[in-house]
Amino acid sequence: MMSKFHNYSANNIQLIAMQCPDATFVAGRKTWENEFSRQVNRGEEGIRILAPAPYTIKKEQDKVDPVTDEIMLDRDGMPEKEEIQIRIPAFRVLRVYDVSQTEGEPIQEPEIKELLSLVEDYEDFVKAVNFVAPVPVGFEDIPGSTRGYFSPLEKRIAVQEGMGESQTIKTMVHETAHAMLHDKEVNRSHGQNVPAKDERTQEVEAESIAFTVCKHFGIDTSEYSFGYIAGWSSGKGMKELKSSLDTIRRTASELITGIEEQLFELQHDREIMQDMSINGQEKESLLLVQDKDLSKYSLLSVRGMEEAELVEALSAMNDADRLDIAAYLESRGAWTTEIANEKTREFGEHHLDVRYYTDTNEVINLKTEMKFNERAKEPIGADDVILKIAFADGFEVERITNKTPEEVQKIMAALTKLEEKNTKAIRDCLESYGADYIPISVSGGRNSVMPQFNDFEMDLDKKEVVMMHHLSPAQQAEGIINRLEYAKTAFSSDERSLIVNYAYKLNDMEKTRELVEHIYYEETEGNQGAALAVIDAQAEIDALPDPMIGLWQMEEYGYTWEEMLPLTKETALELFDRDLSVYQLHKDGSETLVEGREQITEYEDEGIFGIEKADWEIEKSLRMLQAELAEGRANKEAQLLYGSTDKYGIYQLKDGPELRYLHFEGTESLKKLGIIKDNLDAIKPENYNLIYTGKLSELAEDYPMLQTREDTLEALFEKFNIV
Repeated sequence: MMSKFHNYSANNIQLIAMQCPDATFVAGRKTWENEFSRQVNRGEEGIRILAPAPYTIKKEQDKVDPVTDEIMLDRDGMPEKEEIQIRIPAFRVLRVYDVSQTEGEPIQEPEIKELLSLVEDYEDFVKAVNFVAPVPVGFEDIPGSTRGYFSPLEKRIAVQEGMGESQTIKTMVHETAHAMLHDKEVNRSHGQNVPAKDERTQEVEAESIAFTVCKHFGIDTSEYSFGYIAGWSSGKGMKELKSSLDTIRRTASELITGIEEQLFELQHDREIMQDMSINGQEKESLLLVQDKDLSKYSLLSVRGMEEAELVEALSAMNDADRLDIAAYLESRGAWTTEIANEKTREFGEHHLDVRYYTDTNEVINLKTEMKFNERAKEPIGADDVILKIAFADGFEVERITNKTPEEVQKIMAALTKLEEKNTKAIRDCLESYGADYIPISVSGGRNSVMPQFNDFEMDLDKKEVVMMHHLSPAQQAEGIINRLEYAKTAFSSDERSLIVNYAYKLNDMEKTRELVEHIYYEETEGNQGAALAVIDAQAEIDALPDPMIGLWQMEEYGYTWEEMLPLTKETALELFDRDLSVYQLHKDGSETLVEGREQITEYEDEGIFGIEKADWEIEKSLRMLQAELAEGRANKEAQLLYGSTDKYGIYQLKDGPELRYLHFEGTESLKKLGIIKDNLDAIKPENYNLIYTGKLSELAEDYPMLQTREDTLEALFEKFNIV
């Protein structure tokens, strides 16, 4: 009866046996109805057992000092009183019914019992008993007729090898009972100061437990056990058995429960292995459970889970699950084995699949990270959106390949609402929006130096977002260069400087991007076009009226009319003196025409001036013409002074502010003004431009009577002033 009702007390088991000797499974009326969908048959009396029903009474007594253990007195010297509660043990009669007294849904027998009827489950049973035994169990050839023994000194159990299966199992349980009940050191360590039992009682208890446990699992050892118990009893009354009934029941129940749990685990593991065999592959992952500094870690082989399943399981843990991760994973259907820890050996030779950080609860799929590592090396596409996300524990830079900047802005709005600000939460959010993302840079890990290019930057903690087009053109240009150079260096320092200056001066990011991409293509393809692109870009910069200021600076100042070009104070004075229209620019976007030099010289130091694009285009054309003329004059003058034929040249005062009022004055007028004297020392070549040259032989054809230098000068005067 104890083998069937091991969860009941010894007295209740006797009551069940007395009233219903054939009972197999008993429960209360409500339990039958609620848990098994069965009803007690009409007219059944049931089996009466005892259930604890303690009650409490109140009692007044003298109050005792808990420190001195003396009665405490009040002011009058009388003992103080206190009311205490006393729990009185009592029992009530409870009716239970055997399954034979009920009807309804069939009772499902536990699968484990069905499996135990198979011969092959003998190995599982041996493993289960080995697991629940408090000391190691080994098989050996024991001299004599002894089938097994427990050695308290060596803390081990020995079982005779080569016996029948039922005898082997019974002996293992028998010796395990000895190890659980009759080890004096174990009893003392558990605080049990009970006198040692005599050998008769010890053997009766051990064999009774062995019989009860084996009977529960369908292994009948009665032919051996009954004779064994009778042989060790002191008489037919078997007082040792009666006095130990509750010890036998309690220990047998503990062993039955432990063995059942282990048999279930073994069966479950076998089913997992069968499933993996059917699928043609065995799922297995290597998990490293560690703290950040690796001062404590455990390397686990997790069979029955691929890395993705393992990551999902670990991510779903609560605080209670984290107390024993191996047990938690086994509850999810895995089979774990510890391979190494900080006390055994290093794990470096193993190819890890998953890392779990105990101090941050971060889960990392290392195979996914390897894929990210490879993709992170790819060049950045022109349409890729680069998103830098900073949070308290670090940062990540994501390359998003399938979303527009507008779509990424919507994702950023969702990111700012995250409760958990960590890598997993960020990536889960990106995945929920269908983003194809590659973490190209991760703090403390992949490319952990902060990259210098982003389309968007966001601080999750502050919930702040900065977009690239909010940065200065120079910063944006550097970002574009760094973005293209992420996979391969392409630009020289001169090219980089030119591009940044181009962006700053022209304030046109579309043209800057085209320039960067053009130079990058030419350089990476090994073509010669990069030098020409640089020359053209420099020409655009040089075409501005003032090399010391750019369009972006004018925009930052507050002036944004597109038909105006910026000037510094120095260039504004120069152009004003050339009779060009120059304007004072104001921070409110307005302008004032400059009418006197003092408007320029007295304007605020940080003030900006401007010239209209149309006026500057005319001025550029004039300067180009003058440059061409100057180039032509230089050639003509060289021929005049150093040529092999006789020539003459006509010079004219330069058209400048200082010389303009003298432009059409003759020599005599200049003498009267005191500018030159008879020796003509004030006539300096640098004040004149050569405007015409001719051959003397051609002049002689028109004037055949030329004899002297004076005749030649007279002929030239007549030719250019009269004829």
